[in-house]
Amino acid sequence: MQTIIIDQLGSDFDKQQCINKCINNNQADIQFWYTADFKNAKILRDFMEVIFTTFKFPKKDIVRFILASDEINNNAIEYGSLKNENNYLRVKINKQNTIISLTMEVEDTWNGKYAKTAEEMEKFRQVRTHENYKEHKSIRWRGLFLIIMNIVDELYFKNTDTGWLIVWFKKDLLI
Repeated sequence: MQTIIIDQLGSDFDKQQCINKCINNNQADIQFWYTADFKNAKILRDFMEVIFTTFKFPKKDIVRFILASDEINNNAIEYGSLKNENNYLRVKINKQNTIISLTMEVEDTWNGKYAKTAEEMEKFRQVRTHENYKEHKSIRWRGLFLIIMNIVDELYFKNTDTGWLIVWFKKDLLI
């Protein structure tokens, strides 16, 4: 696994060169550490675009997965961690022939004002995904479930031993 610490990157950092070094035999396992600050969301989006473009994801899927990664990162920043605490985003890609397997997970510190446990997130998922879900007017947690569940194959939540929350998703693409 390669680790990239977002807060240590200079403004002239070459993302493409960095990502090229992280790919081995059509596989990548990259962990981004970043402080819970929305200034890092743009940097992470840019990295996701470089990764997905490098692996030759279809254009519509590049946009979708940038949106999905942005949603889980923004939720970690806004709800799961206090400002400037460390979060991480892990991206794993394995490309074999015409199938790309993508796994992404974000881990927050669970210290944020609206932090939830994995069990609480599962309850939110059940409530938010009822049959009238798309007409639901409340926005809290709706974005995560609506965006992620319409894009990915699997979504799960896990509490770590240290008390952090992991939000994880997986998608297998046929290209």
